[in-house]
Amino acid sequence: LVLLFTVVFMLSACATAAPTAAPEEAVEDGPETLTMWTWKAFHIPGLEALAESYAEETGVQVEFEFFSPDDAYRTRVQTAAQSGELPDVLAYWANDWDIAASGILNNITDQVDEEWAGSFLPGTYENSSVWTQTRYDSCAANADCAHTNLEVGDVFAVPFTAGSFGIVYANAKMLEEAGVDPAVVPANTEEFLDVMQQVQEATGKGATIGGQFSDIIRNWVVNDLAMTNCGVQEYVDMLNAEEGATFTDECTQQAFGFVGQMAERNLWQPGFQTLTIDEADISFAQGEAAFLFGGSFTLGFLLQQGMAPEDIHVITLPALPTSQQNPIALSPFSLIGLSVTENSASPEAALDFIRYLTSPGAAAEFARITGD
Repeated sequence: LVLLFTVVFMLSACATAAPTAAPEEAVEDGPETLTMWTWKAFHIPGLEALAESYAEETGVQVEFEFFSPDDAYRTRVQTAAQSGELPDVLAYWANDWDIAASGILNNITDQVDEEWAGSFLPGTYENSSVWTQTRYDSCAANADCAHTNLEVGDVFAVPFTAGSFGIVYANAKMLEEAGVDPAVVPANTEEFLDVMQQVQEATGKGATIGGQFSDIIRNWVVNDLAMTNCGVQEYVDMLNAEEGATFTDECTQQAFGFVGQMAERNLWQPGFQTLTIDEADISFAQGEAAFLFGGSFTLGFLLQQGMAPEDIHVITLPALPTSQQNPIALSPFSLIGLSVTENSASPEAALDFIRYLTSPGAAAEFARITGD
């Protein structure tokens, strides 16, 4: 639960290209072509650039396909799993243990050595890629758990991207138009509400988010505010329904109250409740909103939509005035994992390509190209 609700700020975009690390060993007698799937269209240019470098080192070509939106991708993976048409390498949501338990991914436990496991951002591999004793015990105690076939220590994926929620994007031009310092960092939510109102009155533009999904505002805004306002342990006790811990506590109500104040002051962009995450991001990129609540992963998509970096002002979600932690501190968690599927005719080559993608040089180059 701490992993689920404690979030991270990790913007890994680099100002200059870093040299791409070569694989430890060239793949000998391997396939001419590997395939990889993703649902992130803006990742494709970075992946293709890395695949070109990889081909020069190994002679192995890699082809990519993406399926969007998210639901279409999940459906495509499920259909391909039934028909035996999965790619060699699959990008998928980290911490999704249903797909690991389904048997469509190769178990790579013995192939992730200590050096590779230690190369990821602290906490990301341990918390998203390993079926821990805690997870095992929790599953064993739940009659409905669908993961009983997993063993302690099992690994089916490694982290590819990491990041956090709790990030706010502002249109720098609109800030200037409203007479607000484009480098403003509000001290707390009260100052932030005043800034948003000043911009709304000057430009007619408010804030947006993927409001079509009922849990987005809670996960991307309220959780950070409540956890830092109540304290981590008290908030986790609430999530676990511990005796005496309840979401009616004042510290939690203050977090929900921030969202309510935005509505009372007419600071939400009209129609945001009908938007998906991508649609909200596009709305902001097209100048239809002055502020966007998102995550570190939002930046690359905004750049792909044509926004100039200098027009994007980025801040961490401001804390409540009563917060025990200010500014809010964010910690990394894995967002996307990479796996070798059971359908791969060349699992060793597929795993070698994953190792290459997650090497420091390749990761830096990917970040430079994609902004993720």
